[in-house]
Amino acid sequence: HIGDDGTGVDHGSNDLSVLTGTKGQASYPVIVSMGVMFILNGLVRFVIGPNDQSFRDGERYIISARDFKTMTGLSEGLSI
Repeated sequence: HIGDDGTGVDHGSNDLSVLTGTKGQASYPVIVSMGVMFILNGLVRFVIGPNDQSFRDGERYIISARDFKTMTGLSEGLSI
């Protein structure tokens, strides 16, 4: 949970600094935000390594999208 909180604070502070530093300019905030994104991606890759990572997110779902779709009769599925 500490990592989640730290990530939220880091991204929030980066967003705040980018938006207040580039107030009133047309496309500059987008370019700076992309730069921050690439820097954070490089930092994450440095920490976890350059190899392919397998995050098994699909195993954690309580109900799959297909089950929800058949259960409710809706045209779109929803995973919970």
